[in-house]
Amino acid sequence: MKNLVTNSWLWQHIDDKDIVIADCRFDIYNTKYGKEAYKKNHLKNAIFLEMDKDLSGPPQAHGGARPLPDISKFASKLMLSGISNHTTVIAYDDQIDASARLWWLLKYIGHERIFLLDGGFKGWAAEGYPVTSIKSSPRNQGKINIQLNNEMLCDIEYVKARKNLPSVALIDGRECERFTGKIEKLYKKSGHIPGATSYYYRKNFNEGFLKDKTELSEMWSLLKRFEEIILYCGSGIAASVNYLVLDELGYSAKLYMGSFSDWISYHQNPVEKGGK
Repeated sequence: MKNLVTNSWLWQHIDDKDIVIADCRFDIYNTKYGKEAYKKNHLKNAIFLEMDKDLSGPPQAHGGARPLPDISKFASKLMLSGISNHTTVIAYDDQIDASARLWWLLKYIGHERIFLLDGGFKGWAAEGYPVTSIKSSPRNQGKINIQLNNEMLCDIEYVKARKNLPSVALIDGRECERFTGKIEKLYKKSGHIPGATSYYYRKNFNEGFLKDKTELSEMWSLLKRFEEIILYCGSGIAASVNYLVLDELGYSAKLYMGSFSDWISYHQNPVEKGGK
């Protein structure tokens, strides 16, 4: 696994000076959860990065519920957290969810030394590794040179122009009930972008740990016939997980960061229900 580390590896390197551990725990239905969970207990030396404050920009009329953060402010937060271009960042959440958002953002700004903890906090605790309630402080201030990789990102106009082409796969990472429009607790409209296919991001895992490459390759094998892959979800979190998994398998993709919450902010955009 090129993008993940194991519990045993992290435990052996948890005090390494060139490693910054980032706790990214987040609940889309309870936005206070992550900070409260971090205060209760977290991995030794871990700093906390908040989804709606640090890993997203403020929502506007358009752009989605969790738009791309201001890159200069994001870089400043990283540097205050002790992250430099040479720093190895290990991110985790409860399993693998919100940490993938940080993984994607760091890749987007050109930081390659970012890995996720396979199994996340729950896997760490289940295997008996220690946690602490002591708040961690950065060892020093980092320095980052930004080199954006705009091939990783696309906007709503790009999606409109490309989604119906036979060579393009549009993948929705939300749970099936939200994709079909059966339930929707977050937004005023339910369903999915017309032409999309459902690949629920949690199907990539067994009890929070990433499935083996053979199983994942089979699960995503239908993508082989497409020349381009566009990923989205509700607000760019679940799609980041699918992006990471596809990167593990050697696929290139684009993330529609605004996702469904941006799509439905334009009243004229159609929405489909049903399907699978």
